[in-house]
Amino acid sequence: MANQLVIENPQLAERIQQIAQQEHRSIEAVLVSMITQYQPRSVVEETTDPEELAWQVRLAAYQQARDYWNRTGNTERATMTDRQLDEAFWLFDADGIPRLKADQQQV
Repeated sequence: MANQLVIENPQLAERIQQIAQQEHRSIEAVLVSMITQYQPRSVVEETTDPEELAWQVRLAAYQQARDYWNRTGNTERATMTDRQLDEAFWLFDADGIPRLKADQQQV
């Protein structure tokens, strides 16, 4: 039997539901995305190298992009490695859609 999460704060529960509806995802998918991006403060504080911090930020963005591509069925992009995305990733557009450098002429 799966554990169930109960959110007793109604504003928090409503906000999570709104995010899920806006992004056309399940509440579970929204929470998984949030947890994937979460870094405990102690980990961030221990990492003082700016290059390492930048890499961690990019990794979180790449995971967010993969989540989007998995939801939309773009398996080719969803299976790109971190190193491949480091070479090819451009940005998230105004609609939150991840774009590659190859998309620059289309956006």
